[in-house]
Amino acid sequence: ILLSVSRQDFYRGSNSTYFAPNPQPLHGNLPFYSDTLSRQYSTHTGRTGVNNKIDYVFNDKNKISLYNFYLDQHEYETRFSADTVLGIQSTGGVTEVNDEYRSSVTTQRMYNGTLKGEHQLTDALRLTWTGVYSIARRDQPDQATYQEENDLYTNGAGAITQIDSTALSMERRWRHNTDRDLSGYLDMAYNTRIANRDIAFSFGSMYRHKTRANYDNDYKLVPSPLGVKQPFSTIDNAQFGFLNAEDGMGSYNTVSLNDYSATENVNAEYVQAKFNLLQRLQVLGGVRAEHTSDNYNTTAGVTVNGRSGAISYWDVLPDIHLKYALDDRQNIRLSYFAAISRPAFGDLVPTNVPGDYYNVAGNANLRHTTANNYDLRYELFPGGADQLLLGAFYKNIQNPIEYFIESGSASSQVIQPQNTSQATNYGLEAVATKYFGVFGISANYTYTRSRVTTGKLYYNADATTSIVRQTRPLQGQADNVGNISLLYKSGKIGLDMQLAFVYTGEMIAQVSPYYNLDYWQRASGQLDFSFEKRLFKHFAFYGKVYNLTNAAHQLVLKYPHQENQQELPKQEINKQTLVQDDIYKTSFLAGFRYQF
Repeated sequence: ILLSVSRQDFYRGSNSTYFAPNPQPLHGNLPFYSDTLSRQYSTHTGRTGVNNKIDYVFNDKNKISLYNFYLDQHEYETRFSADTVLGIQSTGGVTEVNDEYRSSVTTQRMYNGTLKGEHQLTDALRLTWTGVYSIARRDQPDQATYQEENDLYTNGAGAITQIDSTALSMERRWRHNTDRDLSGYLDMAYNTRIANRDIAFSFGSMYRHKTRANYDNDYKLVPSPLGVKQPFSTIDNAQFGFLNAEDGMGSYNTVSLNDYSATENVNAEYVQAKFNLLQRLQVLGGVRAEHTSDNYNTTAGVTVNGRSGAISYWDVLPDIHLKYALDDRQNIRLSYFAAISRPAFGDLVPTNVPGDYYNVAGNANLRHTTANNYDLRYELFPGGADQLLLGAFYKNIQNPIEYFIESGSASSQVIQPQNTSQATNYGLEAVATKYFGVFGISANYTYTRSRVTTGKLYYNADATTSIVRQTRPLQGQADNVGNISLLYKSGKIGLDMQLAFVYTGEMIAQVSPYYNLDYWQRASGQLDFSFEKRLFKHFAFYGKVYNLTNAAHQLVLKYPHQENQQELPKQEINKQTLVQDDIYKTSFLAGFRYQF
């Protein structure tokens, strides 16, 4: 019987600057920005986790195990936003700045129970079965947001001479969802000998029933009495009411698609064989067939388009793996396998959920992604924990899912998952670990070249729109990713230390519908330090320091800033325009660990 309990409490904050793009660029496809958003986040998170493992051995041929996991997390967050509307400064020197205050509490609870049995039925036949039950619930009760408008009057020297504040709106939002997952697995392994070769056959099946119930209800209020501009001093003095009686019903069970129930059923069967074709050449191959069935229903009225939907599909997924042993410490592996990636419920149901900068919409026409994967790898295991792995890979991807910015009004632009027809990924990877006594070094590096071609809009100088084909990397795929860690492990004095540097190259973060206006995440490197010191037999002290280099998360537009025809703050590189800058600074975590 194993039992582990953990408790964490940590506080963090961040500052963010974001330049909201106009839904449509200027003539000549030049980018233009409507607002500057400056935000400050302050968060307190408390987390409790429990792990439990119970094994029971009946005899040398039969045993069962039960694994339980439970997580409880409470997060309290406040956010302040200052929205400066660009391009409206008049000769009277008036600038509009809208302030928004938001507070929320989010509670998440997760439980997983896994029961597994292993049975040696005969000398040649082995049976393994697994039953899994998982449930996750997320509650966000009464998220409160209110806005005020500030008109800033300035003199010729740019100094603020007067501020007129008026109440704008109040919104209260209730959200919660529950996911349940019930899965069963059955595997049989049979060892036999054919044509003087030992062959291991495996076959089995699985079934998974997954459900989600999603509730989303919000109430929007405006200054009261209606139609009267209300001076704003404090939230306690502000008066709000509903614009009409229907608003008092909230968004639930109206035209909203955000309230839904969804189900996914997956059943799969496979057969596999493993044998040595030559003395040093091992062959492992098989095929898996999977059937997926998805459906959802919303509470929207029968006249609302997309209120319900269903999709069903089969996939046949072969694979073959060859391993050639050069000697006892070196292998060469060559493999091919087919794989799929299914859309999540939130991607498939046509919801429209508010986000930090964009609304996030689902897509009922989304298709699942399939891929053919080819891998070649060399392995060297000199001894101990030392290793060297060198590999090359190629992936042909059908219907990859990317998240596109969809045009709309400045206040209602959305990010929506969409399929692109075909993409390729290929590259090289290397992993190395070497110890020199108690000191060690571990490093890995991956170079990936990904390409996809899609049609983009181009807003011409004569106000017409053209379709231009553009080849670019896949969203979220960096060409260069690597990390290196310096290690110290001494069992004699009970001290482990690690200094780790992680580098991520530039990559597309958001895909624009317009040609050459994608948002790129700048390349970044982050340095972290962690340690654990054993104090007594069962007692240890540990600590972690994150982001020693104060790395920021930054998005840029690959357009020279001077061509934007706007004065934007925080610009450093003339060949690029900084559009988002998130600053987290260094954070610390320390704790004690007790082991029975």
